[in-house]
Amino acid sequence: QVKVIAAAGNLPDVMRLDDDWSGEHMIYGNVLDITDRVLKEINPKDFTIHSWIPFVYKGRIYGLPYDAAVDVIYYNVKLFKDAGLALPSRDPKKWTNSIFLDAARKLTKDLNGDGKPDQWGFTYPGATTGYYQAQHWLWREGETIYNPDKTECTLPLRPKAVEALQFYTDLRNKYGVMPPIDVVNQMGARPLFTAGKVGMYLDANWGIPDLEKARKAGTLEYGIAFMPTGSKGQVTRITCDAWGITKNCKDVELAWHFLKWMSSADKGQKYMAKPGTFTPPNLKVALDPKYMYNKDTYYDESMFVRIMQNYSRMGEICLQGAEVADAWTRAMEPL
Repeated sequence: QVKVIAAAGNLPDVMRLDDDWSGEHMIYGNVLDITDRVLKEINPKDFTIHSWIPFVYKGRIYGLPYDAAVDVIYYNVKLFKDAGLALPSRDPKKWTNSIFLDAARKLTKDLNGDGKPDQWGFTYPGATTGYYQAQHWLWREGETIYNPDKTECTLPLRPKAVEALQFYTDLRNKYGVMPPIDVVNQMGARPLFTAGKVGMYLDANWGIPDLEKARKAGTLEYGIAFMPTGSKGQVTRITCDAWGITKNCKDVELAWHFLKWMSSADKGQKYMAKPGTFTPPNLKVALDPKYMYNKDTYYDESMFVRIMQNYSRMGEICLQGAEVADAWTRAMEPL
């Protein structure tokens, strides 16, 4: 739909740029080059380095970052205790593949005695072996989807990459610690977790509002953990968004003022961070102890910041990222 609007010359003055979708807009000139403005009025070092990567094309900047999110494992405290399990360690070296799998197995239970699980150890958004989630399991083993130039998917040619992805798909197909696809399609992954049907749930910051709603209703006590650590260490996908000024903008100066406000430490970033759905990429806000250790929030913002700063990696973005993600999903549906 955005492509149609762009072709018709009807883009709005400013546009949100998703890290996976921004490439085409930069290639086809849908957003303006703001490099000179950024270098004159913004200190790029005030932002986490990841937040710039998706919005730079041929050395020029086309978006001003305003949000970031990292994937984590949310866990149900009660289900862990009921299974006699220790809660996931805050030391990533003590939260490994084997420990994670052991916990997932012990959390998977047949509660009604019909011979089929009705409580599971783990799930993630979507019913298929997602393109975005798969990257975690590859990176932890030192593997990637593409060749270094991102011109070819070389995953099938590398045994270690296949092995890493196999573990990911085995969680459902071999170990049986994930709900069947039809159950996920019917209920949704996040509702399964908030309803106490799943012990661990992979999601980013934007899962917090629904989890908080369940917690305040007294139906969920949750914690936040790292992704399981692989043989090559701890690594987690970070996703970032930016605002760009479109080619159809009628008032570039006013649009630039809006972009700056959204990314400013004393205004937009503090305002946007209040709902708890993302981590501010502006480090003046993210690293502020008042934000990291906010006594008014149940969830641990410092965990998200710690991961963003020390263990995160930008997704394997291609200039046609949306099409690649769609092709991946169709190819992995049988798994």
